[in-house]
Amino acid sequence: FRNALIRYQLAQQSQVSLEIFDATGRIVRTLEKGMRQPGYYTVTWDGKDNIGRASAAGVYFIRFRTDDYNMVQKAIVVR
Repeated sequence: FRNALIRYQLAQQSQVSLEIFDATGRIVRTLEKGMRQPGYYTVTWDGKDNIGRASAAGVYFIRFRTDDYNMVQKAIVVR
């Protein structure tokens, strides 16, 4: 598994949540959570869950939320 780079930009200070979910809706990994200042950010997902285990091959969903924005994208892990 190659690392997945997730980039985002904030125009103003905002509460941010960036999480990885599996196909059943279970949170696999929380990558970002908390207040962030305006600017550009790059976050890396190494394909592991919150306790360091490698995630199985399959479909995952990346959910990015701020105070006024919500976005979900699909990611596929191939082993």
